[in-house]
Amino acid sequence: MTGDRSTSDSILAVADRFDLETLAWALDRDIEPDCHFYEAILQRNAGLALEAGCGTGRLLVALLRADFQIEGCDISSDMLSFCQFHAEVTGFKPTLHLCAIENLPFVNRYSVILIACGTFMCITESDQVDRCLATLHANLVPGGQLVISLIPATYLHLVVGPFPTPWEPYYQMTLPKDSGTLIVDWRATDICSTQQIVSEECRYRWVAGESIIREEISAGQHRWYHRDQFLARLRRAGFCDIEVYSDYSDKPSDGFDAVLSFVATRTPEKV
Repeated sequence: MTGDRSTSDSILAVADRFDLETLAWALDRDIEPDCHFYEAILQRNAGLALEAGCGTGRLLVALLRADFQIEGCDISSDMLSFCQFHAEVTGFKPTLHLCAIENLPFVNRYSVILIACGTFMCITESDQVDRCLATLHANLVPGGQLVISLIPATYLHLVVGPFPTPWEPYYQMTLPKDSGTLIVDWRATDICSTQQIVSEECRYRWVAGESIIREEISAGQHRWYHRDQFLARLRRAGFCDIEVYSDYSDKPSDGFDAVLSFVATRTPEKV
């Protein structure tokens, strides 16, 4: 725990160089329970792994600490800068790629590719989704596994309009050195039901006492999926032996899941 506090203190010291969204991801130290789920898959697949959409390195550094060989990629230079900083503070120098998933340049490189915590849902254009899955398939070694965790759309009752919807509490975290609290709220700004895309904003407020030190709003979009829809996309990209797990456990999806994790295999080479 001392090491985690030291890392958080170091991150806070450079907070003025980055936006509050990046800071929130950088200070997130909650690796339970998803890290153990991904560790179990890595243990079954020896070789080099990739976390696509690694952000500031919450999972990546935890997996490096657990002695796995793993690289990262992200489209945000700020996120990767924090990831590199986070890794070096804890004694690692991982290979990090600044690129979109669909532009990963490798073939037959990774035994496992992880895309955690709903990150893949941020890719909203249907054709781009299919291109990304095809690229991920090509980047895996034959017999390698792709692991994508998605958030089921149990929240759509909050996205009925009128827009923008009221701010909803999302999460908050206590900042190191008694420097205040980071409060994050969420609201929807639009919905396209036919494309299954929600437009949204997150409001980040750094609060100390009764004063707001900084306030920023970050806009984005995400695409939601039903289980069978995403299974069909994985099969179309060439994956086989697809398993769907519930809530970062080894239990199959039961329809009441907070998280769906798809584990899909690139067809092994014939002997």
